[in-house]
Amino acid sequence: MTKIYFFAQNLKDKIVVFTVALIGGDGAGKTTVANYLVEVLPWRVKYLYMGQSTISSNAALPTTKIARILKKKLDRKPQEIKLEQSKLVEPTSNDLHYGYKNRNILWKFARFLNRVIETYWRQLITFYYRIQGVMVIYDRYILFDAAPKKSSNFKMKKMFDYLEYLIFNYLMPKPDLVIFLDAPSEVLYSRKGEASIKHLNSRRAATLKQGERIKNFVRVDASQPLEQVLEEVESLVNQFYQARTLTQGTISFPDERK
Repeated sequence: MTKIYFFAQNLKDKIVVFTVALIGGDGAGKTTVANYLVEVLPWRVKYLYMGQSTISSNAALPTTKIARILKKKLDRKPQEIKLEQSKLVEPTSNDLHYGYKNRNILWKFARFLNRVIETYWRQLITFYYRIQGVMVIYDRYILFDAAPKKSSNFKMKKMFDYLEYLIFNYLMPKPDLVIFLDAPSEVLYSRKGEASIKHLNSRRAATLKQGERIKNFVRVDASQPLEQVLEEVESLVNQFYQARTLTQGTISFPDERK
């Protein structure tokens, strides 16, 4: 598997078209910005959802769709779910679209296996697009969703989450450009209100920590008016394209991660 990873990594570096991942907390505007780029960029561009949500995916495997149906059947009645969710302080998973209920180990293993397979399936779709000269815009990127809050934060009950992170971090090609749509947690909460401020703060910290390990990671202030965010992101993508076309190297961005 390691040889396959390095082969894919070396091959993608030789292709001028590239991948851009838009990441950030819920309410940062990732999907809005991604759809905007697909419309305005002067090249052939495809949108690909790369987060953990099975609901939002535009490239889900049949097994994922089946799992969603089974999960709905196993879950309790909607009114009971609503009552329990109203008591939550923060999500029980990095993915808000997964249920709050604790599953047994077989369910967790099946979910882990399916998520890994689906992520590599999306990588295969990316590769197919790129060899055709198509640029890919990622809405979210699962590596950042899976990144732990602390490097030493391993718990046995989170074993599959930890294994998932190791696979995504060490055995999967990284996006060529990662744009972090960053905004204060209070701003994000006021926009969407799906996750607690505590959860948003912890995910922001994990994202910045993971960003330190990623080449071409740049932060954009997503608390600005939407028009300014769109303009800044479009400019960054154009800069990166020019740098990659001329040198196929690394573009230097200001260090604004802190």
